[in-house]
Formats: sequence, structure tokens, C-alpha cells
Amino acid sequence: MKKHVKFVCGLVIAASCHISTSFAEIGQPSDWYLHLDVNGLQKSVLSQQVDVDSKKGIKFLKLLFGEQVFNKVEFITAFGNANQKKRDKALLVQGDFTVNKKQIRERLQQLGLTKSSEINQQAIHHGTLKKVLTNLHADAKKAGLIESDKDIKIKELTEKSEFKESVYAAFTHDDNIIFSNNISEIESLLQDKKASPAETQPGIFKVVVDIQKAMLHAGINLDEEAQAFNFESISAKQLSQVSVSYNENDMDSELQLGLSAETTETATKIKSIVQGLVALKSLTVKNPAITNLLANIRFEQDAGELKVIMSGSVEAFKALLNGKD
Repeated sequence: MKKHVKFVCGLVIAASCHISTSFAEIGQPSDWYLHLDVNGLQKSVLSQQVDVDSKKGIKFLKLLFGEQVFNKVEFITAFGNANQKKRDKALLVQGDFTVNKKQIRERLQQLGLTKSSEINQQAIHHGTLKKVLTNLHADAKKAGLIESDKDIKIKELTEKSEFKESVYAAFTHDDNIIFSNNISEIESLLQDKKASPAETQPGIFKVVVDIQKAMLHAGINLDEEAQAFNFESISAKQLSQVSVSYNENDMDSELQLGLSAETTETATKIKSIVQGLVALKSLTVKNPAITNLLANIRFEQDAGELKVIMSGSVEAFKALLNGKD
């Protein structure tokens, strides 16, 4: 399995699709962006292949909101910046919560978020990340999601300075839930009576990262990772944006990997490297489904914009992930 993960990671480093949604369209200008179709993710055939620890994430989300409310969640979108001085971030939870408002407010109070102000008849709840995590940890322990020997670790974790920051939460005017460590993000939505930032691209998940800002503020060294995949001739400094998206339609899947490069030459060079990786991988594959998957990889390039599209049956993707080549 590890060699297949490494192969896919190589593709991600070499190329990740440029998606038309800009950071500005999903909130304040952001350095990173994650969007999940919660219903699609739970029904996804590939999601059934993840390990037990990964599946715990869904159980924690149910614990966070309560199972009845979680079943109403349709999309979760997170976005923020990587500035070391002020790492603003926000979490938008979209769904049909009209009849669950009272229940959600009570849950926010249980987590340590109490009403602190109001804008246009919409209450803003406030607390600290430490308090929220401590209360959530206690609930998770009662639910059997956390072993008792993890208590020391959570105490050490919440003593770190970044966990002392504020957390704000509110209902938007279209009855979605917004969380942020920056009250201005929430106030902007409520004062202008803006609708929640909407995701228009289909897909079970999508991740977009501004490479330059991530390297500058977060200390990410993609050049070091690139060397592990023999991409020494490509520097992460030549990339501006990287993104990944995945979607399923009945029994067919599509994974898009791509990038925005500084120049056409860089994008062309990366395209050649990816084509070489695919060719080498094809030589070692015996499974017809995976062979067909690799043979049908498409490349789309427009100057410095490169998109790599891997599409095929869900079974082929499952075989690739499970190492059945």
C-alpha cells in the first residue's frame, strides 16, 4: 500500500489541478481551503477503505454537534491563512438547521461558548479553544473514543499558547453555522447580511493551498519532499497554487491533481515528469483495472496551468489503494 501512496503523493507534488473557485469567493483572502461533501464522503466507496483511526473523525464530528444535528450537515468548509503572527481561520458548517437552532445553541454552551454580543438579531458566542477542546475531550472519553492514557497529552496540548486563543460562533443569515478565531470574519457576514460563502464545484472533497504563502509563513519545505520523488529540477518556489479534488459518480471515480506554475516551461517540465512516473508505474502493474486507469490519465495544460485527471472505475481506485496491482 505504501508504494501506491508514494506514487499518488508523487503525482500530487508534481501536479494538482487549478480550480476556478478563488480564495476571495469563500471568505477573506486565504492561504488554504478545504471543502467536504459530508454526505458524499460517508457514502463514498473509497472512504470504506480508510483505517479505523480515520473513521473516528466522523464519530468526533457527531460528538461535536450531536448525532441528530450531524445528520443534517451537508457540507463543511474550512479556510484560513498561514501567517505566523495571526493565523486566522474559519469553519463553515452548512445544512438544514432551521429546526435545530435551540439544540445547537445548547450544545455550544456545553462546549464553553456563551453569548457575548449580537448583530442584526444574530447572537455571537465566544469562548476559548482550550475550553472547547477540554470539554470535547471529556465528552469523547465518556463516549469511549479516547483512552484514559491520552489525558496527559490533552492537558499538555491545551497549555500551548495557540490553544488559548478565542473562538467565536454564530448562525449566518441563511441558518448555517460559522466558527472563527477572528470575530471580524463573523461580523462581516452578519453586518452585511451576506449569504454563506458557497462552493459551486462538484466533488466529495477539494483542497487548495497557496504554495508561496504556506512556505513563507508555515515553514513548509516542499523542495525537500520533491527530492524524494526525483523532482530536483523543480522548485516549489516555481509554483503558486496546488489543489486536489475527488468525486464519485455511481461506480466511476475521478481524481484531479494540478497546479498553477510561474511559467509555461515549469508546467511543461512537470507534465513530462508525471508522464514518466506513470510510464514507469505501468511497467510494474499486472492488474488490468489499474493498467486501464493509468492508461487513461489525461493532461490539460494552458500556459502555466496544468491539470492531471485520473478517472476510472471505483474498483480500480480501490485496487490501487489496496496495493492489488
